[in-house]
This record gives sequence, structure tokens and C-alpha cells, in this order.
Amino acid sequence: MRGHMWIGSVLCLAALAGACVAQPEPIALTAAEAADLAVERSPELGTVEAEVAAAWARVRHAEAAQRLLVSAHLAGSYGDHGFMTMSSPPIGPPDNFMAPEGPYGRAALRLMYPLYTSGRLESAESAAEFEAAAKEEDLAERELEVRLTATLAYRQVLLAQALAEIADATVETLVERVRIAEARLHQGRVAEVDVLRQRAALSDARAAAAEARGSVEQALIDFHAILALDQETPTSLLEPLEIPVVDGDTGSLLDLALESRPVIVAVDHRISAAAERAAEAEGADDLQVYAFGGAVADVMRNGRLDPGYLVGLSMSLSLDDGGASSAKQAEARAMTRRFEEEARQIGIQIDRDIRSVLVDYRVAMETLALAEESVAAADEALRVTELKYDAGKTIVVDLLDAIAMRTRAYVGRAVAAYRARMAADRIARAVGAPVAGTDAEPLSVGWQPLHLWQPDEHTYALSVRDVAAADLVAWLIRDQSIACAADDAAIRGVRVSGVFRGHSVEQVAAAALAGSGVRVGQKEQLGGAATPLPTRPATRLPPAPATRSPRPGRLGPPRCPR
Repeated sequence: MRGHMWIGSVLCLAALAGACVAQPEPIALTAAEAADLAVERSPELGTVEAEVAAAWARVRHAEAAQRLLVSAHLAGSYGDHGFMTMSSPPIGPPDNFMAPEGPYGRAALRLMYPLYTSGRLESAESAAEFEAAAKEEDLAERELEVRLTATLAYRQVLLAQALAEIADATVETLVERVRIAEARLHQGRVAEVDVLRQRAALSDARAAAAEARGSVEQALIDFHAILALDQETPTSLLEPLEIPVVDGDTGSLLDLALESRPVIVAVDHRISAAAERAAEAEGADDLQVYAFGGAVADVMRNGRLDPGYLVGLSMSLSLDDGGASSAKQAEARAMTRRFEEEARQIGIQIDRDIRSVLVDYRVAMETLALAEESVAAADEALRVTELKYDAGKTIVVDLLDAIAMRTRAYVGRAVAAYRARMAADRIARAVGAPVAGTDAEPLSVGWQPLHLWQPDEHTYALSVRDVAAADLVAWLIRDQSIACAADDAAIRGVRVSGVFRGHSVEQVAAAALAGSGVRVGQKEQLGGAATPLPTRPATRLPPAPATRSPRPGRLGPPRCPR
């Protein structure tokens, strides 16, 4: 029993320890902060930084070749014949000496200093400095690319979230339409096929919403990977998709790119480095003058100590090296031409990139403006189609088409906003400096509610407690020429008696709505002047002669008696 208790205690402690494991803290980022974090944590930039450090180490190596060189050597030997030998490489200056036969010991101090090298060492140092500076510009260029990648990933998450919001709103719209259709089916006022079609559309919308939410998760995975963050880190984005504004024409942006792009500076440094390498190769063919000196203490086989010193001057000139030096010069000159051509190619590429992204930006902004018009038209089309469908003036296919068209319009606007923002980001990347600002108002790419059945002081806003009453009012509003209605509760669900001659549509609507509990706001543009409709008890209108009921199954408004 005690053993079981002990095991249970261990398991409880293990569970508590697992619960106490530190979870990543949530972070909230703007696009600029995300780009800074990506630069800070990027492994790719870490490798380039290491290359920069190695390049500057080569500079220090080239500098060291121009300083006084001092080395110490200790050697011992034994043999039956004398041999020419040298000190251990790569220590320099080296100590070359003749070891005599028998036991022998030697201690030496060697010094060497370059007095004149025909510019060889100076050119080598300058070439190393230019190459290191070019590596630093490569790092700056890679930083721009990492920033762009992180920024585009940030925008992609925003786009995925906007599309998911639109998909969820489409689901909500269709859920409401299905609810209304089922209520009408229960009243016998619509065919079952209408309900089935709307249910099918709802299922498709839910599937699309699930895919949209999956796209958000995938975009966040990519975003975390680019920023080298823990995938479990809760991340929120603080900056919505905004309307980009790019300042400058093609010429000014090209001039700015020529001044700002690190890749242009890098290739200029490499051209200079190649020229210095050519000068280094030429200097190696000319006179080399070194001062040298040293002190030595030899211990001979008879035990005699033989100390001494030496100072001197060494002058060397290459007479014929088999063409090795000239080959190095030719190689350096060829590299100079290669980097000059690379500079021309980079200039052509930058010109192409800037012009291309400016075209993308202009097209994206035009598309965004058209998408805004499309959203407005789709909103109005759905509003009118819903009214017509509720009044029995159109079929369910038209309603579903209007909902789908509205969804496509909102998706198109979100994608257009993303492309416009992406084009502005790519312009900044092509130029190498910030050139894009944002409009004062952020661009909303989400789903805007139609407010068709919510109280509003500018529209007939119906809170649908009684769907049938809403249908009657929708029919009355849409057809101002109707001045009569039948007493037919089976079709309309609202007991409104008589012929309404002499009564305005507003009065009829108020009477119907007051009796059904549906609230009415203020009419603005659906025909007639804006007239407030007071909330009051059910209005009793003059009785009218009995009328015959319309054919069973008729969805339109009842006909007036002749």
C-alpha cells in the first residue's frame, strides 16, 4: 500500500513539474518590430556576420605583415654528418642553420622588418579592407531581404486573418438565412428545396471557413519560423493592413536606390579590392627590401658555448618566375572587369525591379479602388436581393448568388489591399530605403455588416421576431404602388384586414409592425420622403370587403380585389 502511495506521489510531483514548465510569453508586434526581431534572431544573418568577422580578421593579418616580426627558436641535434636544417614552421622569421656532426644545441632570436615592398603589402591590406567592407554591405543587403521576408509574412498573417473573418461572417449570414428559411418552411411559405439549397450553401461556407482558419495557422507557423520564435508563442499583430502611399517617381526612386542600396556599394568595394589585388601582384614582381637581424647561442659537442649576433639588409628582385606573377596580375585584372560588369548588371536589375514594382503598385492601387466599388455594389446587391427574396420577387438561387458575390467582393478587396501593401514593401526593398507611408485611416478589409435587420435611424431596420411580418413590410416597402392587401393570415402570418386605400404605406407598415412586435426605424431612400414611424399600439384601419385568397403556394403578395 505504501509503495502505491509512493508511486502516486512521484506521479503527482511529475505532473506538477510539467505544469510548472515555463510557457512562452505572449508578444504583440507591429510590422517594424517583427522585422527588427527577425534581423536580431535570424540564423542566416548570423552566418553572414561570421563571414564579416572573418574578413576583418584577414585585414588584421595583412596589417601584421607590415610590422616587425620577431621569433625565438630552440633546437638540438645529434649525427655523424652535418646537415642544413630550419626552424619549425610556420613560425617566422625562420631560423635556417647548419647542424654539425655530433651533439649540438642552438638558441636563436630572429627579427625581420619590411622596409620597401613596391606597394605589395599596402595593396594587400587595402584589398582586404575593401573585401571586408563589401562583406558588411552584403550583410546590410541580407538584412533588407530578411526584413522584407518578415514584413511580407506579417502581411500574409493579416490577410489570412481577414479572409478568415470574411469566411466566418459568410457563415453567420447563411446561418441566419437558414434560420429564416426553416421558419418559413414551418409556416408552409417556402418550398423545402429552398431550405436544402441554403443548408448546402451553409455547409460549403463552413468548409471554406475551416480552410481559412487553417490558412491563418499556417501563416502563423511560417511567421514564427521566419522570426525564429517558438511555435507555441502566442502572437498578436498590432498593425492592420493599411493603404500604402509611395512618394517619388521612377527617376527619384532610381537615384535613391543608387545612393542607398548596399549591393551597389558592395560591388564598388569589390572593384576596388580587385584593383588592389592587381597592384599587389605587380608589387610582388618588383624590388623587395627587408631588414633582418638576430642573436644566436650555439652549444658545440665539446661543450663550448659560441654566442653571436647578426644584422643586415636583404634586397630581392624577381627576374623570371615562369610567368606566375604575370598570371596573378591577369587574374586580378579579369576580376576587376568581372565586378565592373556585375555592377552594370546590378544597375540594370535595380532599374527593372523598381519599374516593375511601381507597375505592380499602380495596378494594385487601381485594383483596390475597383475592389472598394465592388464591395459597395455587392453590399447593395445583397440588400436588394434579400428584400426581393423576402417579398417573394426572386428565387433562392439569386439570393445565394448575391451572398457569394458579396463574399468574393470582400475577399477581392482584402487581397487587393495585401497586394498594394506588398508592392509598397517591395518598392522600399528595391530602393533600399523607406519610401512608403500609410494613409491616415487604416484600410478595413473585413466583413462590413449590412444592418438589414438591426435598428438604425436611417433604414427600415427590422428585428425579426416574426419573420412573416418582416416579409410583409419588405414587400410594402419595395412596391410603393401597392395600396391594398388581403386578409390572409395563412400566407402572411399577420392579421391585417381590409383594403388600404387612402392609407400610406408607412401607416400600413406601422399597423402591421405594431401588431407583430417588430420595430421600425426611419425611412430614408426607399421611396418617398424621410418620415419617422412612431411606435404605438396596433393601428386599426377601416375594414375592407372580403377578398379571395390567392392560390396555395403563391409566394408573392396577394392581389388586390378588382
